[in-house]
Amino acid sequence: MGSSYNHAGFLSAKKALSYAGVSWFAVAFMGQLFFAYYVVVFYGGTAASGDWQAWTNRLIHGFVEEDLLGNLVLVSHMVLAFYVSAFGPLQLVPSVRKKAPRFHRINGRVYISVAFLISTGALYLTWSRGGFDGKAFSVNSLGISINGLLIIVFAALALKYAMARKIVIHQVWAMRLFMAMSGVWFMRVGYGFWFFLFSLEDAPGVTQHLDGWFDKTLPWLASLLPLALLELYFSAQKSRSIGVKWSAAALFFVLTLVTGIGVVIIATIRWIPLL
Repeated sequence: MGSSYNHAGFLSAKKALSYAGVSWFAVAFMGQLFFAYYVVVFYGGTAASGDWQAWTNRLIHGFVEEDLLGNLVLVSHMVLAFYVSAFGPLQLVPSVRKKAPRFHRINGRVYISVAFLISTGALYLTWSRGGFDGKAFSVNSLGISINGLLIIVFAALALKYAMARKIVIHQVWAMRLFMAMSGVWFMRVGYGFWFFLFSLEDAPGVTQHLDGWFDKTLPWLASLLPLALLELYFSAQKSRSIGVKWSAAALFFVLTLVTGIGVVIIATIRWIPLL
């Protein structure tokens, strides 16, 4: 009786952890799809009409006179950001892998290629024009640079194990790559949740020039915290402890709520008004 009860409890905890992970991913996927829609409508729409000034007004570092290379990198960065947000998450959907293996392979090759391109472009823009605080050498810029370097490393490892046909290991690195590729998106969600807690006007550590303590901390958190949480999820999956699985499931259900709130708030404040 006790053995059957423990087995049933273990299966319930295992399912709860799986549901929590899927719930978080579903919310993140929807949030990234909406961001992709915003990129197409606002940046694509203004570009199509030749209104490049709208980009300059919106971005911290928009178009810069006599910086053709930087401007081209900026445009390509926005195009690639759309692809990453709209098509990247599809690589982690099991039904896509099973029912559309050819699409999965092609999209995977493109995604990894884009990972190298977008991270290299981000590093170039950060160190040539400065980070979100406008400074090339700052805590803010270093956090963004760490994210870019992690993307390159994870993309290389995901590609390595895919080519070696070590699919299980490849999938682990692909999930790490997805988290790293979502770094700047996590920053936006982080601001959204921060504004939910404290309001846009009174949020501590946030300044107009993005050089407050929260502004400096967020790039690091957005790069490293999601990866740490992913490792925690992996560890909980492997654990034989029912308590560990239930605790991790509860944490990820809370993170699902936090992510959803962050997406809604940042979309309401920053994206929807421009659509």
